[in-house]
Amino acid sequence: MNPPPPAARPALLAWPWIINRREDLWWLSGGALAAWLLCALVVGWGANLIVVWFVWVTLIDTPHFFGTYSRTFLQREEWQRRRGLLLGSCGLLLAGPLAILVCAILHRAGVVWYAWPWKLFVAWFLFEAYWHVLRQHYGILALYSRKNGETAPADRAIDRWAMHLALLAPAAGFLAKNPEARTAFGLTALPAAPVVAATAAVAAGAAVALFGRQIWRWRAGAPLNGPKLIFLLAVLPVQAFVSFHPAVAVAPLLAYSIFVTVHHDFQYQAIVWFWHRNRRLASGATGRVTRNLATFLASGLAMAVVFRLLGCSLEITEGCVPVIHTSTRQLFGEISLRELLTGVFLGFPLQHYLLDRHIWRPSRDAALARDLRVA
Repeated sequence: MNPPPPAARPALLAWPWIINRREDLWWLSGGALAAWLLCALVVGWGANLIVVWFVWVTLIDTPHFFGTYSRTFLQREEWQRRRGLLLGSCGLLLAGPLAILVCAILHRAGVVWYAWPWKLFVAWFLFEAYWHVLRQHYGILALYSRKNGETAPADRAIDRWAMHLALLAPAAGFLAKNPEARTAFGLTALPAAPVVAATAAVAAGAAVALFGRQIWRWRAGAPLNGPKLIFLLAVLPVQAFVSFHPAVAVAPLLAYSIFVTVHHDFQYQAIVWFWHRNRRLASGATGRVTRNLATFLASGLAMAVVFRLLGCSLEITEGCVPVIHTSTRQLFGEISLRELLTGVFLGFPLQHYLLDRHIWRPSRDAALARDLRVA
């Protein structure tokens, strides 16, 4: 009897792309290159931050909100499935004005800290903005895992906890060290050095867990997940650099918002367009604004231009000349008309964040899993 053949060594790499190799590399992972470029412009070459922010928010960031609207409000099926969510999300446009109303009541009552409801609203908005970016990074990581069959409880747990820690810890380190953040969030009494060291250690440990799990799977006979590893190598270094590098960690909060968000912007547009493309192929139903990629992107850009022109006119958007100087029109105390209108404007991103929590759950939505090709 011949001896059994030796066990075949597992393949080194598997390539379970979400969209396809070119688009995954360019947009889902390659979008990180935009973060490096903008960081080099602002921190390395001293480009005007307000100009960079205005160009980014108008041409890249605001258009990606249109992706959510094209995915929800412009879809008949979504109105049938989520009418309550869509209508209820519009209430977030009133969240900022409600905070201002509470401030007014406290001011009238003579409370010294009357402005705190507004400050807490802004802090909540900033947290939601970062959490939104984090959750998308995690969602893409989870899609790569699902495409590669990494569905064991240990795989899911490591993906979830390690990815969240790998992104939350650097942000906490940045807040502890950045002068503007320390003042804005009342952290001046917090010793920065031990917090930065601890958060850096947590982020490093989380990265080791994510990469280490891939090595463990390979040793157990499964190939390494190539797209997932590329994605991690795209996301994690950017987050660590902009949070811990001395030159970036003291940059204005406005700069930090650009650096940690721009990769997300490219990812989001790519995923939404992939969804639209597959829906059209599957059912033949599509709206005028999603008939092709050019009209989809142009529609988002047109919305962004209108939105920013309105913001410029009312002195809400930085980097342009206002028509009405709302900051000089005091409502009470330190609160001006500008804060009230800013609260309304911030409601649109908050609506975007809320809707996204419900519409991108392929593990709970069979139709979505089919349209994202992960069913």
